[in-house]
Parts: sequence; C-alpha cells; structure tokens
Amino acid sequence: MTNPAMVILFQLSEYIRSWRFYSSFNIANEKIRKSVPIEQDPILREDGGNLSSVLHYFLTEYPSLFDELQHHLHFVVPGFKGLTVKARGGPGEVIAFWQEGGVDHDLSLADLSDGILRLICWICLCLHPHPPTLICIDEPDQGVHPRTLPLLAGLFEKASERTQIILATHSSYFLTQFDIAKIAVLRKENGEAKFIKPGQSQVLREMLEDFGGEEIEQLHRSDELERLP
Repeated sequence: MTNPAMVILFQLSEYIRSWRFYSSFNIANEKIRKSVPIEQDPILREDGGNLSSVLHYFLTEYPSLFDELQHHLHFVVPGFKGLTVKARGGPGEVIAFWQEGGVDHDLSLADLSDGILRLICWICLCLHPHPPTLICIDEPDQGVHPRTLPLLAGLFEKASERTQIILATHSSYFLTQFDIAKIAVLRKENGEAKFIKPGQSQVLREMLEDFGGEEIEQLHRSDELERLP
C-alpha cells in the first residue's frame, strides 16, 4: 500500500473485493430468522444472514428507501401492512418485524416463509444506496411467487443503471420480463461454453415482430432460443 507502483493493483483488488455472488439456494434462512448485530453501512451478505441489519440501516439512515421497500411489498404481497426493525437479542442486536392483516401481533422474520425472505433480500439489494460494483445472482426467481417476478425484473433493471448485475435463470416467464437486448445464452459447443446474444439474430427479431415478445418464452421452453443462428 505504500509502494506507488502498486496503487492501481490495490485499487483493482478493492474493486473486486466489493463483488457479491448470491444464489437462491444458498440463502441461509435460519440465520435471517435470528437477531443480528447492527453494522455500519452493511451490504447484504451472500447468505443473506444480516438482512435485519440491512433493514435497520435503511430505516435509520435512508427512511425513503425503507418506505419504497414497503411500497413494493404492499404491491405484491396480499395482506402486508408494514415492516419495522426492533432491538432484540443481545446488546446491539436487532431483528425485523412484519405486520400482516388478520394477525393481531407483529411477526418476526422467524415467522415468514422462505420465499418472502428471499423477496426482501432481492429488493434490498436493488434499493441499496451503495450497491456492490458487481452483483451476480443464480436463480433469483426460485422460491418466490410468480406474481413478484415482473416487480423484481423492473427493480433489477433500475439497479443496473447504478451497478453491474448478472442474473442466471431457467425460468421462461422471468426471461419475458426483460428486453431481448438484455438476454444472453450460454451454449455448450465442442466442450466449451459459448456466450450467445440472441438479440443479434435476424431470425429472432423477425419472429418477435410477427408474434410479440411472448415468443421468447416458447422458444426458451423448446430450447430453440439456444439454437438460433
């Protein structure tokens, strides 16, 4: 760090250090459901275990983002009334609580389904005021209700204006929420993975003009999207 010749290398290592790689299958719901220490400027961990700390950060430092989070939850979760974060557990620890219609007491994150916990994680990532310089998520559509996918796609699109986001999915319906220019296909050729941009296919552009964007879903289900010339 004191060698001027190493400044660029140090800056590069710091840039890469902020990258985050998430998977729906690695979200640690058992950790999310427990109280956690308050952190300064927290970024969601790759297992989501510090979700309550991130929510506390939003609530205390960026209340407008916390309100936006609640607005999105109102839109896609029937019966949702509100979200808050309270001191619980040991000194300096917090956990988020959920208010729901028809339930006369607050529910902690320990009471919520895996799908709701994943949904809150992805929304928090998209809204974070200082997102990682690269966010990769494997199967963000897994375990969440299909009605949430248009909302999530829109939030990922908006967040991509501030950082780099790579999503991997096998969901044909989720793909239809994105413009074809944002979609890439990984195809195996001669034992190697080849990166394909189907939006560059003249055949596909003509098909979309004739049949509409929903044709992407059918092409993906039949594997034709991967074989387009």
